[in-house]
Amino acid sequence: VPAGLVGGDHRVAKVQKQTVPSPPAQPADPFALRLRESMNRACAYLASTQNQDGSFSGFSNNENVTVLGAGTQPRPGENQIVGTTSLAILALLSSGMSPDDPVIVKGVEFLRNSPRPERFFFTYQASLEIAALVAAKQGDRDRERIAALVHALADNQIKTGYRSGMWGYEPRSTDSDGDNSNTEFAIMGLGAGEVAGVVVDLLVWARSADHYVNSQNEDGGWGYHNGTSSTGSMTASAIASLEICRQKLAATEHPRLSACELAIKRGLAWQNRYFQAGTNPGQGNTWLMLYWVQVGRAGRLAGRKQFGKHQWFREIA
Repeated sequence: VPAGLVGGDHRVAKVQKQTVPSPPAQPADPFALRLRESMNRACAYLASTQNQDGSFSGFSNNENVTVLGAGTQPRPGENQIVGTTSLAILALLSSGMSPDDPVIVKGVEFLRNSPRPERFFFTYQASLEIAALVAAKQGDRDRERIAALVHALADNQIKTGYRSGMWGYEPRSTDSDGDNSNTEFAIMGLGAGEVAGVVVDLLVWARSADHYVNSQNEDGGWGYHNGTSSTGSMTASAIASLEICRQKLAATEHPRLSACELAIKRGLAWQNRYFQAGTNPGQGNTWLMLYWVQVGRAGRLAGRKQFGKHQWFREIA
């Protein structure tokens, strides 16, 4: 602190402590409070459904459950439990639960001790497990398993034919099996794997970027299969997937980058035109919750707070 001198007196002047008034407290946003309360209730419920072995079976103990927009669905069986457990872990971590929480620790340990997905719902389960293990931030311990899952996913990309660049439900899916839902999950999982330090061949990203560019409908959207009518959920998932591919291609100034960027621009224009919070455009109430999730991913990855005049997060929440 510089010395303050008074006249000819070379003694250090006493420095007076300055009191800075505190800014007035801002009133809490009622919407934010309701949102946090809702998330807390959901997290408490989800944690209460964890099985003794750390897994999450899906829908309490019911054999069947009515899912909004998807009708009556069977309770996930043993062949899907890696996927449902990974979804639960991701939901809890995304809502602020610590990776050190016993619920997360038990869930992650269950994944570590489970056989790697090999057949039933392979693409969904492998992708979600990668994302869950990466989100749990114990990379040194899980890197080998993450790498094996990433390599298996990349190997199972359809590489030739009409659906080149896509994935289907099962390993070694053929040209007749691929769809844009499995493809979006695979790209999500591969992107998470690269965050953990596992390198994915650039050709995988380029192949998927080409798929989305070539299969985009004339209206700028995408459907579940190539050539099917555009829907909100599949268009949002395509935007999110293309944005991940764009980031990978941009790092090497890939020649397909400009086509990828144009496809994203057309897809965002579709979302701006057709976005609705209460229905899945093109499908009504079918797969409504999936639509909400995909809009969230597309909005975050593309850096959009609004679609058209709509604040998508606030309206959906």
